[in-house]
Amino acid sequence: MLRKLKNISENSLEFSFNRQPKPVGFEPSDAVFPPPLSPSIAGLQVLAAERMIPTPALSNQAANNANADNIIDSTASSSANNLSSTTPVAESCPLVTESTLLPESLDASEVPSEAIATELTRWKGLAIGAFLVSGPVFLEAPLVRAYPIAALTLTLGWLGLAWWCDRRDSGKWWGDILFGFSLSWFAGAVYWGWFRWEPVLHLPLESLGVPVALACLWMGRGRLGSWFYLGSLLGTAVTDAYLWSVDLIPYWEQVMRVEPREISPILTDALIQMNTLSGFGWAVVCASALLISGGVALRSRQVAAWVFAGAVLNTLAVDGLFWLTAMFGKM
Repeated sequence: MLRKLKNISENSLEFSFNRQPKPVGFEPSDAVFPPPLSPSIAGLQVLAAERMIPTPALSNQAANNANADNIIDSTASSSANNLSSTTPVAESCPLVTESTLLPESLDASEVPSEAIATELTRWKGLAIGAFLVSGPVFLEAPLVRAYPIAALTLTLGWLGLAWWCDRRDSGKWWGDILFGFSLSWFAGAVYWGWFRWEPVLHLPLESLGVPVALACLWMGRGRLGSWFYLGSLLGTAVTDAYLWSVDLIPYWEQVMRVEPREISPILTDALIQMNTLSGFGWAVVCASALLISGGVALRSRQVAAWVFAGAVLNTLAVDGLFWLTAMFGKM
């Protein structure tokens, strides 16, 4: 009987290892198997399994499998409880909004936007450029006709005011643009004070400040004033081109040589010359040149470009005012 059991155990050694039970829910790589059994014990276990005879080893292994299942179930349930009790990310980390960055006593709508401030500055530059370009026409022209030396000396006053404004943090903007206005005033005083009878010298003398303006732009200083001066000079050049194209220069010379009370008949004759087909055609060309130049400048976001546009576009308004003056003089 013992020999028979020994043969059965030796023949079924491999069979016992292959039929080794595995815990439910575990992969082969994760399973922990008991240490190998001796052939005699393995044979007894096979016979016991065939005859449904419980053994202590089998009972212990079943208990271990049940314990492993209980451990897995308890681990899964504890993980689910931890996830359900965790605070959501959206609640623990609130979004950073504009209201969280501002003090509670300050409303977000009351804070001036940088874009709005820049836009207002550009419109301010446009208005100041348009206003200052008419200064030499309505203020300097009558002054320089009666007191040319005083008008020329006043240039130092404008430069001093520009220097004083530039030394103040709140007045640098005005100091910059008044510097360019001083250049325009000086050139106009020189021409209208002593050379107003020579139309051919008008544009060269009005360009006396060009080297200074270009030098300032090259050094990166006085941008507002330099572009204002260049814009007013461009308007002057277009106006002179119209006068030469329509043959109004002879009337210019007459107006500069007569007394103010004798100007009205000369303006009437000049208006007749302007109301011709050639006069209308050149008026459209010159007005278009000014409008295009000003429009291109307004497409820029630079304040200096808007100052330039104000000087150019207001030249068109001043020329239109002279045309209206001639019309009323004729009536």
